[in-house]
Amino acid sequence: MTTRDTLGTSGGGRGRNWSIAAMAMRVLLGGVFIYSAWVKLQDPVSFGQAIEKFRAVDPDRQAHLIKLAVFAIPWTEMICGVGLVLGLWTRAAALVLGLALAGFMVLIYQVLNRGESFDCGCFGRLRLACPSKLSSCNLWQDGVLLAMALVLLAGGPGRWALDRPSQSRHPAGGTPPTPA
Repeated sequence: MTTRDTLGTSGGGRGRNWSIAAMAMRVLLGGVFIYSAWVKLQDPVSFGQAIEKFRAVDPDRQAHLIKLAVFAIPWTEMICGVGLVLGLWTRAAALVLGLALAGFMVLIYQVLNRGESFDCGCFGRLRLACPSKLSSCNLWQDGVLLAMALVLLAGGPGRWALDRPSQSRHPAGGTPPTPA
């Protein structure tokens, strides 16, 4: 075994260490979003009020968009979170959650730029690394989560995933022959 194999840099990031790191990131990121979705689904009214506080849309003229977001956001988070934990559609889930995190960061920045701060209702009573009110800490927190999503997007799920590379499933242990 070479150093490259140990570090997980050969074979497209499929080494043992990469698999351990990928699984840890998948479970952590997926778990955060599963919990976040669960909190939002338990109290959609409060989540709708939190969405209104961001002032991304006019609640009087575009209430339908807020209602759509109240249901679409948590179910998207739940499906992608479960996908990450299982290692199923890992890259697609990481892409969707990465885009969501980037959007959340833009909204948080706009709130802070207006000089406002409020409880976003993102994680219920759970505080990952930041206080309950929005602050620059939330930008850093979401930035770390975004970095994990990007690493999973680039590196893939690792060996211990339902969507692991197909060559590891070939009965002969090698790469299946390609048709000529």
